[in-house]
Amino acid sequence: MTDDAPTAAVLEAERQAAAATAAAARRALQDEVARHEQALADARRRLVATPPPEDEDEDAGSVTSNNSAAGNAISSLHTQAMGILNIRALIPMVLDLNAPFFSKWRRLLLLALGKYALADHVLSDASFSADPHWVRMDLYVLSWVYGTITTDLFEVIITASPSDRGTWVALEQQFLRNRETRVILVDTEFSTLS
Repeated sequence: MTDDAPTAAVLEAERQAAAATAAAARRALQDEVARHEQALADARRRLVATPPPEDEDEDAGSVTSNNSAAGNAISSLHTQAMGILNIRALIPMVLDLNAPFFSKWRRLLLLALGKYALADHVLSDASFSADPHWVRMDLYVLSWVYGTITTDLFEVIITASPSDRGTWVALEQQFLRNRETRVILVDTEFSTLS
């Protein structure tokens, strides 16, 4: 029996060291993903803020035609987005305060928003509150976010800001600031199951 106790202690120490190493690797990957996502968001903000270049070889009518075609395409995508009555068909998960899948939820929502040219509503600090179309689409995006979170989480973030960007930032802060604590909690739960 005395031989088993030291062996069990050694195994437990090895398991804890492996869990700590895995947690550190997971945190490093999550940090790297967050840096890449931030760089992507910054690039999108710069893209929105930068007017498209005008070719000097083309006449003004051609440039206007290209801008008009792009505007029509986006308007068409926005019209399609307004036809979506059940956002859960695109995002089949409901985010709650204890959800371990914020990153997956975030990616699915960004994918849906990108599909309909609406990602700038949550990723960009730019606001076009004087544009009625922007405001209307902002409300659609906000309803999509609210439609994929629980009532408890809604109560936590509703006071943050009534805008898409403010709500998005509040959600990220709610989940990303507690990331390290959540990793430790999940590791603890996992070790108690073993």
